Amino acid sequence: MKDSILSPKSIAIVGVSQEKNKIGSVIYHNIIEGGYKGKVYPVNPKYSEIEGKTCYPDLLSIKDSVEMVCIVIPSQFVGSIVNDCIEAKVQSVVIISAGFKETGQEGAELEREISTKLKEANIRLFGPNTLGIINNSIDLNLSFARKNPGKGTTSFISQSGAFCTAILDMALRDNIGFSKVISIGNKADIAENELVEYLLRDSETKSIAIYLEEFSDGKDFVEIAKKSTKPIIIIAPGNSQKAREAISSHTGSLATSYDTTLTAI
Repeated sequence: MKDSILSPKSIAIVGVSQEKNKIGSVIYHNIIEGGYKGKVYPVNPKYSEIEGKTCYPDLLSIKDSVEMVCIVIPSQFVGSIVNDCIEAKVQSVVIISAGFKETGQEGAELEREISTKLKEANIRLFGPNTLGIINNSIDLNLSFARKNPGKGTTSFISQSGAFCTAILDMALRDNIGFSKVISIGNKADIAENELVEYLLRDSETKSIAIYLEEFSDGKDFVEIAKKSTKPIIIIAPGNSQKAREAISSHTGSLATSYDTTLTAI
Protein backbone atom coordinates (compact mmCIF):
# COMPACT_ATOMS: atom_id res chain seq x y z
CA MET A 1 0.00 0.00 0.00
CA LYS A 2 1.30 3.43 -0.93
CA ASP A 3 1.87 5.69 2.07
CA SER A 4 -0.16 8.43 0.31
CA ILE A 5 -3.35 6.33 0.47
CA LEU A 6 -3.88 7.41 4.09
CA SER A 7 -2.85 10.99 3.36
CA PRO A 8 -5.17 12.21 0.59
CA LYS A 9 -4.87 15.82 -0.59
CA SER A 10 -8.53 16.00 -1.64
CA ILE A 11 -11.68 14.16 -0.55
CA ALA A 12 -15.23 13.93 -1.91
CA ILE A 13 -18.04 12.88 0.42
CA VAL A 14 -20.90 11.22 -1.50
CA GLY A 15 -24.02 11.34 0.63
CA VAL A 16 -23.65 14.60 2.53
CA SER A 17 -26.97 15.95 3.78
CA GLN A 18 -28.28 19.22 5.19
CA GLU A 19 -29.57 17.14 8.10
CA LYS A 20 -26.71 17.28 10.59
CA ASN A 21 -27.57 13.96 12.26
CA LYS A 22 -27.09 11.96 9.04
CA ILE A 23 -23.87 9.94 8.90
CA GLY A 24 -22.62 11.67 5.75
CA SER A 25 -23.00 15.05 7.41
CA VAL A 26 -21.31 13.88 10.61
CA ILE A 27 -18.31 12.72 8.59
CA TYR A 28 -18.24 15.96 6.58
CA HIS A 29 -18.28 18.10 9.74
CA ASN A 30 -15.67 15.90 11.43
CA ILE A 31 -13.34 16.54 8.49
CA ILE A 32 -13.96 20.30 8.40
CA GLU A 33 -13.88 20.82 12.17
CA GLY A 34 -10.86 18.55 12.60
CA GLY A 35 -8.63 20.99 10.74
CA TYR A 36 -7.91 18.95 7.60
CA LYS A 37 -6.03 21.22 5.17
CA GLY A 38 -6.92 19.44 1.92
CA LYS A 39 -9.86 20.15 -0.35
CA VAL A 40 -13.26 18.71 0.61
CA TYR A 41 -16.13 18.32 -1.87
CA PRO A 42 -19.68 17.52 -0.69
CA VAL A 43 -21.70 15.50 -3.23
CA ASN A 44 -25.48 15.13 -3.27
CA PRO A 45 -27.82 15.84 -6.23
CA LYS A 46 -30.50 17.13 -3.81
CA TYR A 47 -28.54 20.25 -2.85
CA SER A 48 -26.70 23.07 -4.62
CA GLU A 49 -24.80 24.00 -1.47
CA ILE A 50 -24.06 22.76 2.03
CA GLU A 51 -23.55 25.52 4.59
CA GLY A 52 -22.45 27.98 1.93
CA LYS A 53 -20.12 25.55 0.17
CA THR A 54 -20.84 24.27 -3.34
CA CYS A 55 -22.46 20.84 -3.28
CA TYR A 56 -21.94 18.84 -6.46
CA PRO A 57 -24.67 16.72 -8.08
CA ASP A 58 -22.24 13.91 -8.80
CA LEU A 59 -18.57 13.06 -8.59
CA LEU A 60 -17.88 13.78 -12.26
CA SER A 61 -19.10 17.37 -11.86
CA ILE A 62 -16.02 18.12 -9.77
CA LYS A 63 -13.47 19.58 -12.17
CA ASP A 64 -10.51 19.29 -9.79
CA SER A 65 -8.65 16.07 -9.14
CA VAL A 66 -10.10 14.02 -6.27
CA GLU A 67 -7.81 11.53 -4.53
CA MET A 68 -10.19 9.87 -2.05
CA VAL A 69 -13.96 9.31 -2.22
CA CYS A 70 -16.01 8.51 0.88
CA ILE A 71 -19.33 6.83 0.05
CA VAL A 72 -22.21 7.10 2.52
CA ILE A 73 -25.33 6.00 0.63
CA PRO A 74 -27.49 2.83 0.60
CA SER A 75 -25.60 -0.20 -0.69
CA GLN A 76 -27.81 -0.67 -3.78
CA PHE A 77 -26.58 2.68 -5.16
CA VAL A 78 -22.88 2.22 -4.37
CA GLY A 79 -22.10 0.46 -7.67
CA SER A 80 -22.92 3.50 -9.80
CA ILE A 81 -20.74 5.73 -7.60
CA VAL A 82 -17.90 3.24 -7.93
CA ASN A 83 -18.21 3.53 -11.72
CA ASP A 84 -17.84 7.32 -11.36
CA CYS A 85 -14.78 6.79 -9.12
CA ILE A 86 -13.18 4.69 -11.84
CA GLU A 87 -13.95 7.30 -14.51
CA ALA A 88 -12.60 10.07 -12.27
CA LYS A 89 -9.41 8.03 -11.65
CA VAL A 90 -9.41 8.48 -7.88
CA GLN A 91 -6.76 6.78 -5.76
CA SER A 92 -8.90 5.30 -3.00
CA VAL A 93 -12.48 4.74 -1.87
CA VAL A 94 -13.89 4.46 1.65
CA ILE A 95 -17.28 2.72 1.71
CA ILE A 96 -18.97 3.51 5.00
CA SER A 97 -22.24 1.92 3.86
CA ALA A 98 -23.37 -1.41 5.27
CA GLY A 99 -25.48 -3.95 3.38
CA PHE A 100 -22.77 -6.15 1.91
CA LYS A 101 -21.43 -9.61 2.81
CA GLU A 102 -22.55 -9.23 6.43
CA THR A 103 -26.16 -9.42 5.18
CA GLY A 104 -25.91 -12.66 3.21
CA GLN A 105 -25.26 -14.01 -0.29
CA GLU A 106 -26.76 -11.11 -2.24
CA GLY A 107 -24.72 -8.58 -0.29
CA ALA A 108 -21.59 -10.71 -0.67
CA GLU A 109 -22.04 -10.81 -4.45
CA LEU A 110 -22.45 -7.03 -4.55
CA GLU A 111 -19.30 -6.62 -2.48
CA ARG A 112 -17.31 -8.91 -4.78
CA GLU A 113 -18.55 -7.07 -7.85
CA ILE A 114 -17.56 -3.66 -6.45
CA SER A 115 -14.19 -4.74 -5.07
CA THR A 116 -13.31 -6.50 -8.34
CA LYS A 117 -14.09 -3.37 -10.38
CA LEU A 118 -11.96 -1.21 -8.11
CA LYS A 119 -9.07 -3.70 -8.12
CA GLU A 120 -9.08 -3.83 -11.91
CA ALA A 121 -8.92 -0.02 -11.95
CA ASN A 122 -6.05 -0.01 -9.42
CA ILE A 123 -8.17 1.88 -6.87
CA ARG A 124 -7.76 0.90 -3.21
CA LEU A 125 -10.77 0.21 -1.01
CA PHE A 126 -11.36 0.64 2.72
CA GLY A 127 -14.42 -1.32 3.88
CA PRO A 128 -17.20 -1.60 3.08
CA ASN A 129 -19.16 -1.43 6.34
CA THR A 130 -16.58 0.71 8.09
CA LEU A 131 -16.54 3.48 10.70
CA GLY A 132 -13.93 5.30 8.59
CA ILE A 133 -10.33 6.37 9.12
CA ILE A 134 -8.51 8.88 11.29
CA ASN A 135 -5.03 10.15 10.42
CA ASN A 136 -3.93 12.65 13.03
CA SER A 137 -0.70 13.27 11.11
CA ILE A 138 -2.76 15.39 8.70
CA ASP A 139 -5.63 16.30 11.07
CA LEU A 140 -8.02 14.04 9.17
CA ASN A 141 -11.06 12.58 10.91
CA LEU A 142 -12.91 10.81 8.12
CA SER A 143 -15.22 8.88 10.40
CA PHE A 144 -18.56 9.15 12.13
CA ALA A 145 -16.99 8.73 15.57
CA ARG A 146 -18.44 11.16 18.10
CA LYS A 147 -15.13 12.91 18.59
CA ASN A 148 -11.47 12.40 17.77
CA PRO A 149 -9.52 11.90 21.03
CA GLY A 150 -6.48 13.62 19.50
CA LYS A 151 -2.86 12.85 18.67
CA GLY A 152 -0.75 10.08 20.15
CA THR A 153 1.87 7.51 19.16
CA THR A 154 -0.29 4.36 19.04
CA SER A 155 -2.14 3.36 15.87
CA PHE A 156 -5.27 1.23 16.10
CA ILE A 157 -6.76 -1.13 13.49
CA SER A 158 -10.26 -2.47 14.12
CA GLN A 159 -12.42 -4.86 12.16
CA SER A 160 -15.46 -3.84 14.21
CA GLY A 161 -16.88 -0.34 13.96
CA ALA A 162 -18.71 -0.73 17.27
CA PHE A 163 -15.55 -1.83 19.10
CA CYS A 164 -13.63 0.99 17.45
CA THR A 165 -16.23 3.48 18.69
CA ALA A 166 -15.98 2.09 22.23
CA ILE A 167 -12.17 2.42 22.19
CA LEU A 168 -12.38 6.00 20.92
CA ASP A 169 -14.89 6.88 23.63
CA MET A 170 -12.65 5.41 26.34
CA ALA A 171 -9.59 7.14 24.88
CA LEU A 172 -11.46 10.45 24.92
CA ARG A 173 -12.49 9.90 28.53
CA ASP A 174 -8.95 8.99 29.63
CA ASN A 175 -7.17 11.57 27.47
CA ILE A 176 -5.37 9.01 25.31
CA GLY A 177 -4.48 9.95 21.73
CA PHE A 178 -3.79 7.99 18.55
CA SER A 179 -1.59 8.47 15.51
CA LYS A 180 -3.92 6.58 13.16
CA VAL A 181 -7.26 4.80 13.64
CA ILE A 182 -8.36 2.57 10.77
CA SER A 183 -11.66 0.72 10.70
CA ILE A 184 -11.33 -2.05 8.10
CA GLY A 185 -14.92 -3.38 8.24
CA ASN A 186 -15.47 -6.20 5.76
CA LYS A 187 -11.91 -5.70 4.43
CA ALA A 188 -12.82 -6.45 0.82
CA ASP A 189 -9.42 -5.06 -0.20
CA ILE A 190 -7.20 -3.35 2.39
CA ALA A 191 -6.78 -5.63 5.40
CA GLU A 192 -4.70 -5.90 8.56
CA ASN A 193 -1.43 -7.29 7.16
CA GLU A 194 -0.94 -4.52 4.64
CA LEU A 195 -1.82 -1.89 7.23
CA VAL A 196 0.58 -3.31 9.81
CA GLU A 197 3.38 -3.16 7.23
CA TYR A 198 2.46 0.47 6.54
CA LEU A 199 2.38 1.34 10.25
CA LEU A 200 5.77 -0.32 10.81
CA ARG A 201 7.18 2.18 8.28
CA ASP A 202 5.28 5.09 9.79
CA SER A 203 7.62 7.23 11.91
CA GLU A 204 4.73 8.66 13.96
CA THR A 205 3.49 5.21 15.03
CA LYS A 206 5.42 3.77 17.97
CA SER A 207 3.04 0.90 18.83
CA ILE A 208 0.16 -0.91 17.09
CA ALA A 209 -3.09 -2.24 18.55
CA ILE A 210 -5.42 -4.47 16.54
CA TYR A 211 -8.92 -5.86 17.10
CA LEU A 212 -9.57 -8.73 14.70
CA GLU A 213 -12.45 -11.12 14.23
CA GLU A 214 -10.53 -13.19 11.69
CA PHE A 215 -7.07 -13.12 10.14
CA SER A 216 -6.96 -12.58 6.38
CA ASP A 217 -3.69 -14.53 6.30
CA GLY A 218 -2.46 -15.66 9.72
CA LYS A 219 0.80 -17.13 8.40
CA ASP A 220 1.72 -13.89 6.64
CA PHE A 221 0.81 -11.91 9.75
CA VAL A 222 3.23 -13.97 11.86
CA GLU A 223 6.05 -13.30 9.38
CA ILE A 224 5.32 -9.56 9.44
CA ALA A 225 5.15 -9.52 13.24
CA LYS A 226 8.48 -11.36 13.55
CA LYS A 227 10.20 -8.49 11.76
CA SER A 228 8.52 -5.80 13.84
CA THR A 229 10.58 -3.50 16.03
CA LYS A 230 7.37 -2.01 17.46
CA PRO A 231 4.99 -3.58 20.00
CA ILE A 232 1.92 -5.17 18.38
CA ILE A 233 -1.07 -5.80 20.66
CA ILE A 234 -3.88 -8.05 19.41
CA ILE A 235 -7.32 -7.98 20.99
CA ALA A 236 -9.21 -11.21 20.28
CA PRO A 237 -13.02 -11.48 20.15
CA GLY A 238 -15.11 -13.61 22.47
CA ASN A 239 -15.18 -17.32 21.72
CA SER A 240 -18.74 -18.15 22.75
CA GLN A 241 -21.48 -19.13 20.29
CA LYS A 242 -23.24 -15.80 20.88
CA ALA A 243 -20.01 -13.92 20.10
CA ARG A 244 -19.59 -15.89 16.88
CA GLU A 245 -23.15 -15.11 15.82
CA ALA A 246 -22.72 -11.40 16.57
CA ILE A 247 -19.45 -11.25 14.62
CA SER A 248 -20.92 -13.00 11.59
CA SER A 249 -23.93 -10.69 11.56
CA HIS A 250 -22.03 -7.42 11.59
CA THR A 251 -18.95 -8.04 9.44
CA GLY A 252 -19.72 -11.36 7.78
CA SER A 253 -16.65 -12.93 9.39
CA LEU A 254 -16.22 -16.38 10.84
CA ALA A 255 -14.76 -15.71 14.27
CA THR A 256 -11.21 -16.95 14.67
CA SER A 257 -10.90 -19.32 17.62
CA TYR A 258 -8.70 -18.33 20.54
CA ASP A 259 -6.32 -21.19 19.71
CA THR A 260 -5.84 -19.97 16.15
CA THR A 261 -5.46 -16.37 17.28
CA LEU A 262 -2.90 -17.26 19.93
CA THR A 263 -0.98 -19.37 17.41
CA ALA A 264 -0.86 -16.41 15.02
CA ILE A 265 0.32 -14.11 17.81
